[in-house]
Amino acid sequence: MKVIGIGGIEVCCRSNETMKTFGLGSCVALVLLDSIEMCVGMAHVALPDSSFNPEKAAKLPGYFADTAVPELVDRMVLGRIRQNEIGRRLQARIAGGASINDSTNVFQIGRRNVLAIQKRLEFYGILLKPEHMDIGGGNLSRTVSVTINTGQVMVSYATDQAVRKL
Repeated sequence: MKVIGIGGIEVCCRSNETMKTFGLGSCVALVLLDSIEMCVGMAHVALPDSSFNPEKAAKLPGYFADTAVPELVDRMVLGRIRQNEIGRRLQARIAGGASINDSTNVFQIGRRNVLAIQKRLEFYGILLKPEHMDIGGGNLSRTVSVTINTGQVMVSYATDQAVRKL
């Protein structure tokens, strides 16, 4: 099992392994799937915008939505997909974006993370269908796992034993 920490990005192809990321409060897990090559990429995004800390973005591009999406797409494409095929070949799933420790809903980090990811995905022509999202949900923390060889994405919640397939 590959564990993706905060700000981490991984890509794995044709494997029986599982990728997993834990503790998604306001953070968002972005999963990209290429079913033709049986490749899966995952990023654990913490904040929407890297402009206030470009040094951290350079070292850990998965930490920020505006740098995580292009980095993950680049790693997924990596000679396997032509630029004009990205939107047709890659499918996206996202989970997280809750309002943890923001009871007054002032900062809206989770919501801003989701919007920033959606905006970047649109730039690449990658569609994100509503049924491929498990976002918000008050203050529920989530865990996301992906089985590489099947592309099955599962979301589980810290408060109970519920599991949702994306």
